[in-house]
Amino acid sequence: MKYTANENSLYYDNKPICEFGYLIASILEHKGNCFVLLEPKENENVYFVNHKGELIWKVAPDEGIHEIIKMNTNSLFEGKKYYESKCPYMEMQIIKEDLRLYNWCGYSMKVSIADGKILTIDFVK
Repeated sequence: MKYTANENSLYYDNKPICEFGYLIASILEHKGNCFVLLEPKENENVYFVNHKGELIWKVAPDEGIHEIIKMNTNSLFEGKKYYESKCPYMEMQIIKEDLRLYNWCGYSMKVSIADGKILTIDFVK
């Protein structure tokens, strides 16, 4: 079976299974389920769904990331929390059974495939 996307709709085996509020930028199939990266309009723009279009998780915001990013990019945030700032995810990859997300502010996050929680953060730009 195969996942495909067209505009804001996700398909499984050529049948529509769900729609999102924004255009789908990319998808990655993983063990029968699908990661969906939406166009960067909001910070938490990564979803994990099953073949029925049911949400398994939406990437979790993590206020701890804000403190790490703020230390490295002080002027960028000026009193805002990370999730209030414009740092949406721009790319995703599966590396050695881990999901890696890359955001607009130059950070890579290792994300738990089980629940969408951010496990680690690294500055890559």
